[in-house]
Order: sequence, then C-alpha cells, then structure tokens
Amino acid sequence: MSEYIISAAEFEARFPFDSLKQVLLYGSMVFSQDDVEKQSSPGNLVDTIFIVSDTDEFHDANFRTNMGDYPFILKLSSGYGLVGPWISKRIQTAGAKTSYFTDVQIAGEHTKYGVIGIDDYISDLENWDTLYMAGRAHKVQHVIPINDADVAARLEQARRSNLEAAVRVGLLMNHAHEEISEIDLIETIVGISYLGDVRSRVGAKGKDKEKKLMRQLEGLTLMYKPILKQWVQEGLLTSREGDDEQIFYSRIISVEELSRLLPQNLALKLEKFTEGEIDARLISAISEINSESSTVQALKGIITAGIWTSLQYAAAKLLKGKLRDSKGESIIKTIFRL
Repeated sequence: MSEYIISAAEFEARFPFDSLKQVLLYGSMVFSQDDVEKQSSPGNLVDTIFIVSDTDEFHDANFRTNMGDYPFILKLSSGYGLVGPWISKRIQTAGAKTSYFTDVQIAGEHTKYGVIGIDDYISDLENWDTLYMAGRAHKVQHVIPINDADVAARLEQARRSNLEAAVRVGLLMNHAHEEISEIDLIETIVGISYLGDVRSRVGAKGKDKEKKLMRQLEGLTLMYKPILKQWVQEGLLTSREGDDEQIFYSRIISVEELSRLLPQNLALKLEKFTEGEIDARLISAISEINSESSTVQALKGIITAGIWTSLQYAAAKLLKGKLRDSKGESIIKTIFRL
C-alpha cells in the first residue's frame, strides 16, 4: 500500500487544472521496497508523472503560478522573446518527451514531477517508442484521475496494451523453457526497463533494484494475473499449481504468433530472426531503445533539475553513505537520476 498519497484536490489546487488529466505516483517512496520507514527529503523524492492535454499550455500556465518549480535557465530566458519558449519546447520534446522538475514541494512532500502530453504517453505505451513511460508502467503505480472519464478510458486501454506486450516479451525471453513460474515471468517483465538504461550502467540505479521491486509482488501479481488468466481461458497458455502453490505457465501460442503482436518500435528493431535467437535479439533491441531515451533524459535532467538542486541531492546521498565512488562519479550518478 502507498506510503505517500497526495490527493487529487491537492494537485488540482496547485497546478493548472484544465491541462492536467491524470497523475501517477510511483517508486520506492510511494510503494515500499524494504522494511525501512521513509520520509520524503531532497534525497528521497516522491516520484510523480503529470499526463497533460497539451504540454505548451500546461507550461505556460504553470510557469505563471509555479515559477519556483522551474530551473534558473528557463526563468532567465523566459523574459527574452522566443528564447524561453523555444528552450522549454526543445527540452520537452527531446528524448522521451518528458520534462522533470526536481525537489518541488507538493502538500508538504519533497516531490519530483515529470510532464508528458497524453498523446505521447499513449504512443509510448502502445508502441514502445522510448520505453520510458511504458517501462515505468510495467511496475506498480498509483493512478489519480483528475477529470474527463473518456481520457481515463483511453489511458486504461493503453495501459492494458502495454502490460499485454510486456507479457509477450516475458514469454519470448523465456521461450526455451517448457514452463515458467508466475514469479519468474513477472521478474523478467520488471527487468525490461533496466536493459541498456544509462542509469544502470553508471550505477545510479542499484544492482538490487529489480529484487527490491519484487517485494511489491502482490501488486505486480494483481497487474498481470488477469492477462494470464484470460490467455489460459483462450487456450494460448496452460497453467498448473506447483507444490509450493506457485503457478506455472506453459506456452501453447507459438513464438511466431507472439512476435507478430509486439509493439511497433520493438518489432521494427527486431526485423528478421530465427526462433532460437529471439531472446538475444529482444535484449539487444530493448537495450537500444532504453539506452537512447535514458541518455537524452539524463542530459535533460541537468537542465530541468538545475545544477544546484542536483548538487543538493548529491550531498544528501553522500551524507547517507549511498555514494561511495572514489573516481568522481558520484555527482554524475546523482544528476543522472531521472
């Protein structure tokens, strides 16, 4: 269960209501990954995503009411003709088409919020354009609908499509096994978003991150169980219960059939392959997608978080003893935290 939930009313009171369509809360400050009680701080931020109808409209209104959320470079450039809007738009549309603002106070909590347009969000979930939002949606999130039932239905449909794609990839990456446990399948899916991620390569994401996420197994199971049950009913999989009450699945649907329904961007990167090499080709293609988007987002983070905020966050980590490098990589790792 969530430790930190900020209500819809609190978001609506602080941010441009007309543009804000849905808010997502996620990460270790929202869903505990260990037994330690946490409090939000500059080093422990509540991760939040704003899905908005139009990013330009949102930033125009948000800048007027919440100028303090924005980094110095955007505040400085906003008064000089088209320079400010041009920089803001370039930051928004580059990489995963998401801009993040770090260590912002919302309802008394230290928060990091990302802004993405609804069409870009849905496209990533359905096509895996960057896997940046799709990968986050493979894990447990708390959804706060703001307004518009039709929008909520569109987003829910995109999320279902994304989860089904993740199950297909999980099965394909384990195609050589006659059967796979539900837990192992979910663990494979959780790991998709870390393949090739620049944060993992520089160590900004802990090596045991995936294992910690598996402590959210109950929530993850609730996400994927309906899809697996439906596929069993449709004759695509068979299931059995093991001695330890674990559920095991065997694939009836062929590798070829599974691969025909992969997200568009992933399918394009796979091109032709043989059944025996599908798992390796998937790892390579997913790593390429994640690497491209996470690298650009990391560089954007230096601007949208601001150097001073990044250094403050680094200092908080240093005090907690979580950054132990001796080769000057600590600050870089912290700045790359997106």
